[in-house]
Amino acid sequence: MTVEEATPMGSLLEELETRAAAARERMDDIEAQLAEVNGGLEEARENLARLRTIRQPLPAVREERRERIRLLDGAAPESARRSSVRQRHPSPKGGSG
Repeated sequence: MTVEEATPMGSLLEELETRAAAARERMDDIEAQLAEVNGGLEEARENLARLRTIRQPLPAVREERRERIRLLDGAAPESARRSSVRQRHPSPKGGSG
């Protein structure tokens, strides 16, 4: 009779402890991977937020640039051209535009 046969309960408890240790190690590995992925996700979110912040004023900047080019080319600003078109072509309803 071996020691394991004499104490089957002790052997089972050791096996459970070994399995629990392996499960804890696997869990720790997955948690480390998850932390790395979460860090990457946070960086991607911050990058997207920066790009959105940068993009918001672009239409206004683009329009200002167009107006400067028009002025440099000697053309009236877009708003002035619109009002002059309204004066030359009044609305059929008698309104201003």
